Amino acid sequence: MRIVRVEIINFRGIKQISWHPAPETNCLVGPSDSGKTTVLDAIELAFAPRNSLTFDTDFYAVDPKANPIAITVTIGDLPTEFLKEDRYGHYLRGWDEAGKKLEDAPDEEQSGLEHALSIRLTVDHSLEAEWTLYDERVKEDQLSIRALAFHDRQDVAPSRLGPYADRHLG
Repeated sequence: MRIVRVEIINFRGIKQISWHPAPETNCLVGPSDSGKTTVLDAIELAFAPRNSLTFDTDFYAVDPKANPIAITVTIGDLPTEFLKEDRYGHYLRGWDEAGKKLEDAPDEEQSGLEHALSIRLTVDHSLEAEWTLYDERVKEDQLSIRALAFHDRQDVAPSRLGPYADRHLG
């Protein structure tokens, strides 16, 4: 699996950002307080295998009522078991790598689209986090709200390498 798109809205110092990581290695470069760590934290939170996370000052401008958090991470190169209808098949989206676009409910005949799943973390003024599989059909009530299963969130959770090597790959 690989991340093909990251969209962050109202998280810490980021009002809104949309990023399409390259298929191979990506580097986030910038001065201190430019949002590099915030982007990595957002990705990590979207796949957090536990639901007991605390959000308080993580809202843009520290205003949860005006600025609810929405973090959407879309993954491609999905394992074949994710493609099955009884697993996540109804929530699959099509990813166009060349055009950097997502297609909801892609037609089976559309060539060149990669199967993808979007996981969305939302947090509003209630401070309750909600993880869901996201697609416009869910937003329009054509599909029921569903989350990525706990064991699958554990499998896709990213590992972060940084200055504290003793905690890496543990």
